[in-house]
Amino acid sequence: MTHESELREKYSELLRGFLESRDERCLYDIENISKEFVRANIGPDYILEAHLNTLNEIISETPVDKAVQVYNNASEPIFNLMVAYATAYHDYIAMTEERYLREKRLADELNDANRNQEMFISIMSHDIRNPLSAVVGYSGLIQKRSKDNEKIKRFAEKIEKTAMEIDRMIESIRTYSRVKKGISEEDFDEIDLKTTLSEIFEFLDEKIQVHGTKIEKRYRTDGEYMVLGTEFLKNAYLNIIDNAIKYSPKNSMISITLDDAETDWKFGVADHGDGISNEMKEAVFERFTRNDKRGIKGSGIGLAITKHAIESHGGKVWIADNPGGGCIFYITVPKA
Repeated sequence: MTHESELREKYSELLRGFLESRDERCLYDIENISKEFVRANIGPDYILEAHLNTLNEIISETPVDKAVQVYNNASEPIFNLMVAYATAYHDYIAMTEERYLREKRLADELNDANRNQEMFISIMSHDIRNPLSAVVGYSGLIQKRSKDNEKIKRFAEKIEKTAMEIDRMIESIRTYSRVKKGISEEDFDEIDLKTTLSEIFEFLDEKIQVHGTKIEKRYRTDGEYMVLGTEFLKNAYLNIIDNAIKYSPKNSMISITLDDAETDWKFGVADHGDGISNEMKEAVFERFTRNDKRGIKGSGIGLAITKHAIESHGGKVWIADNPGGGCIFYITVPKA
């Protein structure tokens, strides 16, 4: 039984009770039910129909003079109901208007906050990056002129690496803001994941060599894995692979899979690091959350970018335990 039919039956029972007993408490209950009609978006036509149907049932076998009396008696509860309905509807409109104004105010405040965030990110991207470029330039000059002074040279290298890390962090925050803002349909184009992965491995080649990481490609490198994607999709896969390299022991192996999952391509990165506890498997995708910060530099924003980027492409990202120790990051994206 629907809520409308329940209210209709409830009103019919109240009307019958009043006509039989003339108890004014029934009128009070009838006034109260008007608020339920308003909350259920039931209009007065529906209420009048319920009223008349009940009356027709009552007088179906009643003499004419008795029927007129019943109709006259029934005018009082319907009048009370409609007056209460009008009052309740007025209150409902006032409440709805107040809610609308409150939500509009919150929306305006949110828009202001977003504009301030964009302005702040713009300042970081330009005003802060300019002096960072100078820091990198001067540190390089110091390294060249330090000659045989290894201590000065080492300090200059640390300054340069720190400045470059700040620059990468700024770029990550800028990327996160762009992903959160939303991706236009016009930005999507057909992308071959095999090509995307090749570009990522080429970009990470130096880091892979330094860590002594062995990359095991457990997918057909001569196949095609077409998806509809944007520049952010490559960023998502890059973050996952880069994360696996950072958290894996040196000289260990990372396995990359790319499987057919019916309507999706399922990408996996298995490492042999310390793993991630069950309670942290969701949390690591939140901003500035990392499972373990020992010796690892960065803000932890990379996985937050990955989550929003993949979801904006209609995909999913999650973490599973690696049977051989460590964890496996999975990404699914719809096929083109």
